[in-house]
Amino acid sequence: MWLFETKEGIAVFVVCIVVALALSVFLSCLFVARFLVILQLKRTKKSKWGRQCSQQETVQLKMYNDGVAWSEQNQAYKKDVHIVNEGLNLYGEYYDYGYDRALIFVAGRTEGLRYGYYFAKPYPELGYNVLTLDARAHGESDGTFNTVGFEEHKDLLAWAKLLHDEYGIKHIVFHGICIGSSCALMALTSKDCPDYLEGLIAEGMYPNFYETFKNHMVGDFHQPEWPTMPLVTNG
Repeated sequence: MWLFETKEGIAVFVVCIVVALALSVFLSCLFVARFLVILQLKRTKKSKWGRQCSQQETVQLKMYNDGVAWSEQNQAYKKDVHIVNEGLNLYGEYYDYGYDRALIFVAGRTEGLRYGYYFAKPYPELGYNVLTLDARAHGESDGTFNTVGFEEHKDLLAWAKLLHDEYGIKHIVFHGICIGSSCALMALTSKDCPDYLEGLIAEGMYPNFYETFKNHMVGDFHQPEWPTMPLVTNG
């Protein structure tokens, strides 16, 4: 072939091979990144991230069942609540004990409102009503993606406004788990945060989403960090 008859031809051939290899690596990494995003952050059917316990084989199931028992004992105080924010129907349960203070529980990724029952138990004794909710793309709420708090924190502001405007709540705090903690922190530091949002109890909050996702990538999937991780978190 003419490509191999001159140094220039050989150079062109080598460049073409390198470009082809680089392109194939990039496309394969892009495919893996898309797979991870769909697996970890996209709700592909209504039953995914529903109100059932997500960890049936762990101690979390006992916590879930204990929480459900608490809810059943407090049915007289429960109200089903609903808001529409950014075109999405969002659903929650409000346990109204007649106080002017309320706790909004914010679960982590994959968990619906029933996850909050277990953690809600102490708050009525401390003088707080309790709102536990289905985040967007979880439980009965609309939505497709979990955006690790970037969009969901605006829903929290809308829920807080409901409690303040319609139920006369003057003092509101969040209790967040994992991504729920980060979501609540985004709400509290938003320029739109009202004065009646007063604090956060955080469990399992992470300082950096990249590092947290990397732990899953390396620890659970046994895959290298680069080059897929930058595509997942920045793409």
